[in-house]
Amino acid sequence: MRRLLDRVLYVLYWIPRLWRAWWWDGVYLLDILRHALRYNARAFRRWGHLESNEESAAQMDRAIAVLDRLIADDYASEDLERWSKKWGEATWGRSEEHPDFMRLGFENEKTDEDRQACRQEALEISAKEDGLRAADMDALLGLLREHLFEWWD
Repeated sequence: MRRLLDRVLYVLYWIPRLWRAWWWDGVYLLDILRHALRYNARAFRRWGHLESNEESAAQMDRAIAVLDRLIADDYASEDLERWSKKWGEATWGRSEEHPDFMRLGFENEKTDEDRQACRQEALEISAKEDGLRAADMDALLGLLREHLFEWWD
């Protein structure tokens, strides 16, 4: 009877995560992994019977911390805030080169050099964001590669 109750509780643990599934989203996959690791880290601490329970749970906690950053995807907010303050609000205007087209600009762009600097800074922020995200993915995959098959009894 206890085994049946445990299985029902396990299904109930997963229902909210599965309910949130909507089409394909990489964040959803990361969230499933985070949810599984949280459950298993807690289980290792509470019921584990290996000598390395606490060490394994700590490794899972590190993976969970990386997953939290990947899911939050907040790698560039401070840089973007500074960039936004520097260049001001977005503006729409007619393109000088193509009068039938609209051009996105920013209120503090006054010259062609300003436009180039604004775009270059945006590209640098984007590259930094991509690099930080890639570093976290590498860290996560490294943890999984190194420990995944050690974690499960």
